[in-house]
Amino acid sequence: MTQKKQKNQKPAKTGTASQDPRHLTAADLSDVNFSTDDLTGAELAQAKLNRANMKETNLTGADLSGAKLNRASLAGANLEGVDLHEAELTETDLRGANLHDSDLHDANLEGANLTGVDLECARDVRGARLGGARGLSDDQRDRLTAKHASFAEPQPAELADPPAS
Repeated sequence: MTQKKQKNQKPAKTGTASQDPRHLTAADLSDVNFSTDDLTGAELAQAKLNRANMKETNLTGADLSGAKLNRASLAGANLEGVDLHEAELTETDLRGANLHDSDLHDANLEGANLTGVDLECARDVRGARLGGARGLSDDQRDRLTAKHASFAEPQPAELADPPAS
């Protein structure tokens, strides 16, 4: 796995002593460029990948459960069999991504661009939040709603409930 640094990009802070670059659980990899890399089977649970460039990246079988991928680019990425349950993918570009057999249970895809994505082939979409998502037909929305995905519009941050104390 290579980490290509882009202009004005922060260096990756892995927060792990692991020698294997595929074991990056809870790592802070925000703004990193993984475009076209092969991350097959990578362990990225709870990782911060906000604004990461992962266009056309192969993530087959990776664990991204609970990961933060807000405003990331996963256009054309292979996400087959990927665990994305409870992942945050708000305003993420997923155009043309392969989500066959992926687990999107309780994932947040609010505002995501899903043009050319077949979410119906995902293994589990129960509780997935798709409010404001773009690129889905009314028929796709109806079928995903039948599988218990939610299309409720997201609350603006200023109207959101405060965290419980």
